[in-house]
Amino acid sequence: MKIVLQKDVKGVGKKGDVKEVSDGYGRNFLLKNKLAILATEGALHVVRALKETREQREKREKEQSEAMIKKLAATPLKTTMKVGTEGSSFGSVSVAKILTLLKEKGIVLDKSQIVLDHTIKTLGVHEIPVRLDHGYEGHITLTIEKE
Repeated sequence: MKIVLQKDVKGVGKKGDVKEVSDGYGRNFLLKNKLAILATEGALHVVRALKETREQREKREKEQSEAMIKKLAATPLKTTMKVGTEGSSFGSVSVAKILTLLKEKGIVLDKSQIVLDHTIKTLGVHEIPVRLDHGYEGHITLTIEKE
């Protein structure tokens, strides 16, 4: 029996896959629990259209991620921090501050995309890793100067 999966089914396949399964398994489990539909010509046409749309969306998202990585590399950030007489800082730069600096430059990222283990409390140039969708990784160059 040829079926089109409506949901991910462990051991069978992912949503949208066209699979050949035994008649009993298909009728008694997959179809009954609405995990799959029969692979009619109409259903196959819909699956092809959905797959095409998904591929186009993924391609567009990958292109946007690549462009964002290039834009981040070409956009250095600068900020200042108060420093005491002994060189100790009176503040830190957090993910929220980095997002604000990026927004001022016209770049919008989600806080989960910036990989910062701890706040930055030292002056100088820092490379901050960024992880975007589809495994694209880059960095932001942040320069912290004395106020």
